[in-house]
Amino acid sequence: MEASVKERPAGTRLAGWKLHHWQLAGFFSSVVMALSGTRVGNLPLDGQGHWWFAVPGVFSGIPGTIFAWVVFYAGLAGLSFSWWKLKAFADRQELDSRQSLLTLVAWAAPLILGPPLFSGDIYSYIAQGTLAQEGLNPYQMGPAALAPGPLLSSVAPVWMYTTAPYGPLWITIARAVATVFGGSVPASAVAMRAVELGGPLLMLRFLPRLASRMGANPSIALWLAVLSPLSMISFLASGHNDSLMVGLTVAAVTLCLEGRYLAAVILAGLATTIKVPGLAGVVFVVLAWAATKPNRSERIRLAVSAGAVAAGVLAVVTEVSGLGWGWLGPSTLGTPTLVTIPSAPMVAFGMTIGNALGILGLPLSTSTAVTIFQGIGALGAVAVGVLTLFRAKGNTIPVALAAAFAGVVLLGPVLWPWYLMWSLALLAATRAQNSRLLTAACFSGAVLLLPDGSSTAVGPTYLVVSALAIYVAFWTIRSGHWRELLPGLFGTIEAEQASFSRLADGAML
Repeated sequence: MEASVKERPAGTRLAGWKLHHWQLAGFFSSVVMALSGTRVGNLPLDGQGHWWFAVPGVFSGIPGTIFAWVVFYAGLAGLSFSWWKLKAFADRQELDSRQSLLTLVAWAAPLILGPPLFSGDIYSYIAQGTLAQEGLNPYQMGPAALAPGPLLSSVAPVWMYTTAPYGPLWITIARAVATVFGGSVPASAVAMRAVELGGPLLMLRFLPRLASRMGANPSIALWLAVLSPLSMISFLASGHNDSLMVGLTVAAVTLCLEGRYLAAVILAGLATTIKVPGLAGVVFVVLAWAATKPNRSERIRLAVSAGAVAAGVLAVVTEVSGLGWGWLGPSTLGTPTLVTIPSAPMVAFGMTIGNALGILGLPLSTSTAVTIFQGIGALGAVAVGVLTLFRAKGNTIPVALAAAFAGVVLLGPVLWPWYLMWSLALLAATRAQNSRLLTAACFSGAVLLLPDGSSTAVGPTYLVVSALAIYVAFWTIRSGHWRELLPGLFGTIEAEQASFSRLADGAML
């Protein structure tokens, strides 16, 4: 009997693991990532490149660095595998809000306490908050206005002279962090990412309610949007403020579908004061509220009133911040486009066509081709936004808003992994949660970036991105998978409502 147990295959033993086993496995994987990240992560450039803790001797020298890379990706693989194994528990709705909270805290704590991973934007956030704390306006000047030191040295050169592209609520939060922890860059980075934990916590509170209303599995919604590697990397390991914007937007959409329109408008307005793309949520919520009135004149009056509420939220936050309205200026809004990376499909298409024409000797530079395709993408994003806005009714609002976000991200001039969370968090609470594309997107953060924040999209990778984008688009349309991604948006939602209600009844039992 003992021999048969010893000879049991590893896969069979893992099949017997319970939920807490995978929670612990993910925790230890996060610890491994944090420890090895002290060598391969995006460390403050203080002259020594040290974090507040280190692993003495283990990762020193060239052999130690190579070992650190191997260990880091082993930890990332362990975290990703642990997440994947949680799906079986989510399918059975054993991964409820309480278990998801325990998992989130266990997996997030090492990543928050460790050095920033996959991006160094956190240092720009701290620098912008420090500018405001010193009485300077980050909407009028870049981090270069700060005195030389570890913080300034840690800011990426491309952002050194650029103004802050974020809303006044976010700058106010960054200013508070700089005021309390300004003497230490590592402490400020930890504090900023602890604040970002608010986004996943908001989703933990509202996603199950939204999923139940949409007839989707609440546990799968949390599995995708809160616990996925993309969420862990984008929101907590790197600390992007998209976390709070997405969390507030999910809360606003949930309250909107529950008929609590005033609160929904206020939360959507607050999301906008974190990051401007949150304004899309304001538009969708305002029009959803207006649609509750029976005739056109009443709808217009209510839309104007609701819009005034949203404008009031923006005005109050802006005035309290004392930073003025520069956050809505054209130069500020154009800041994200200063970096051109071929991971964005429209950039990849432009580079592919431009280089091909160059080989053929035709007079069209690659930069011009990229600009043309970016223009085409911008028009396409506007078209998608308008189309989805008119299709947004009742329970299709989360899907429509997610589609509008996807249009901006996939057709936009730049694509970072954390941008994908804008749509994914909403779609996770719909029947689209079963889409293979959403699951695949959850691994994108580990593919598009290196742990030090460098992009993997270098050299001829634009050819791979172009081919992959064409293939995915063709497959999505040809197979009809787009209907699974956008349930009810381009069909009669009434026909799907019966199955939605049956799933919702089962979810509430």
